[in-house]
Amino acid sequence: MNDDLARAFFEEWFRRLWRELDASVVDDRCAEDVLVHGLDGPRRGREQFREFYAVLRALFPGGLDVAVDAALGRDEMVMVRCTARGQTGGGKAVDFTGFAQARIVDGKMAEAWNCWDFMTMLEQAGALPVGSFSAGLKQLLD
Repeated sequence: MNDDLARAFFEEWFRRLWRELDASVVDDRCAEDVLVHGLDGPRRGREQFREFYAVLRALFPGGLDVAVDAALGRDEMVMVRCTARGQTGGGKAVDFTGFAQARIVDGKMAEAWNCWDFMTMLEQAGALPVGSFSAGLKQLLD
């Protein structure tokens, strides 16, 4: 897979999953036994991914706009750097970044790694006070 195909793969994934709120993309683009890392622990299989998606989907009932800012594709491995923007059901705007990497086999994700700035998302959504990361580090040093 090259950089352009990697971008196209993830643009379709994020568009369908988060902008169109079309969960059928999970069946279309994930292997049945996909292993997903970095989303509140490892998740094995489409159903476990759907459980995580349902929680985040409930937080963002209007969806998210996820822009692919950069993409790399080499053989079976693809990686993207993204910016996600949206609004919670309570009206709080969020704007956070992340990385996603996947191993693609026969056009489907066999394994995926996620590294999203969920700390910033939770602060902007009002679930954590702004500056929680720094405060947590200071608390550990005391």
